[in-house]
Amino acid sequence: MSGILLRYLAFFGPDKPPADLSFTPGLNVICGASDTGKSFIAEAIDFMLGQKDPVRDIPERAGYDRVRLTIESAGWPPLTLDRSVEGGDFRAYEELLTDGSPQTEAKTLKRKHSATRQDTLSYVLLERIRLISKVLRKNAAGETRSLSFRDMARLCVVTEDEILGRGSPLLSV
Repeated sequence: MSGILLRYLAFFGPDKPPADLSFTPGLNVICGASDTGKSFIAEAIDFMLGQKDPVRDIPERAGYDRVRLTIESAGWPPLTLDRSVEGGDFRAYEELLTDGSPQTEAKTLKRKHSATRQDTLSYVLLERIRLISKVLRKNAAGETRSLSFRDMARLCVVTEDEILGRGSPLLSV
């Protein structure tokens, strides 16, 4: 299995400077005092990994209308994802894009996973970690369903609540 590295997260808006955060390879820990945005960053990453609900509207988000997440994977070109703060589909660029204009053509990726489509965020991310066409067992009767990247997303970001909880964030609920 191959991995993905989250490299850059930013909020953009007209006439606003980007509000951005860079990540380094390995474990990245975001810490700070209460009400400084730690949970909001985790929610924004989850949103950019396919969460359906819009980004929470906090006062600091005023004037920002889109979110960008850049991902790197060994053997693949960088992947930059842009998405409206209101949700919907993604615009994907195969380049490391932080603050400038894209040099490559955007590809639209659907938010919702489908086992029969290749134009979804789930397909693109599962392909990068070599888990395309994998299935999950739904029940003891042996029924299965296709693996979605949303099944894996909670392994990319571990929240404070999960750290403080008694169970492992890796175990199924």
